[in-house]
Amino acid sequence: MKAFLSHSSFDKERFVRPIANLLGKSRCVFDERTFEAGYPTLQEIFRTLDESDLFVLFISRKALASAWVKKEIKRAKENLQEGELLRFLPIIIDDGITHESEEIPDWMKKSYNLKRIQNPTIIYNKIDMALKSLAIETNPINRKLTQIFVGRNNEIEDFENDINNIEGWVPRFIVAHSFYEGMGRRTFLKQAMIKTNLVRAPFIPRIINMEHNESIEHFIMKSILITPDKYVGVDFFTIPYKDKISYAIEILRESVEK
Repeated sequence: MKAFLSHSSFDKERFVRPIANLLGKSRCVFDERTFEAGYPTLQEIFRTLDESDLFVLFISRKALASAWVKKEIKRAKENLQEGELLRFLPIIIDDGITHESEEIPDWMKKSYNLKRIQNPTIIYNKIDMALKSLAIETNPINRKLTQIFVGRNNEIEDFENDINNIEGWVPRFIVAHSFYEGMGRRTFLKQAMIKTNLVRAPFIPRIINMEHNESIEHFIMKSILITPDKYVGVDFFTIPYKDKISYAIEILRESVEK
């Protein structure tokens, strides 16, 4: 599975290049790495777009005004309608753009849940998830592999009973505790949530690993890696403890909302 990264050159440094680095050359089309030298640019755009499975549109004012991006969107829409492109993933990265902005084509507004995301790591996670989903949807062997989970049947059954309760409540948070080292908490929770339809395969949880001797300050610093960088400059080791708790809650809430 390969993603075509459609963007304005204005957004390349802050958003697109870091994400392309995380995806790697084999999983994405990124103009400065992928296009063959000596070939007409439009020819290379269409060639690589036609070979892609996922079209990722980084929506900004610069991108929507770009003649190249407009050509890419038009071609992607045609490929999507003809079944040659498997998925279209538009992401707003510009503060000046909302899902109601006039610059965004009406067909895109009607067909997609447009959200603003300005954290490259979160955008990468969405693209990675989409590529893995497509790999499962298009390959029977991959589908079977996602369903393989050996052991822990009693725990899985207990989990299902808790979720499928008479009252019909659904948990907002699930905490794994009292597990022995090496018993696979992450794999167990992932499979249990897929089986009870709380998440869809392939589900990629955001993981924060904590050592027994680490404190709330370490938790906050690790959590910031998956949330916007507005906390730069805050000294979490010197602020009052109640403020540390407030920051931790705020950061986690932002992560969940994204």
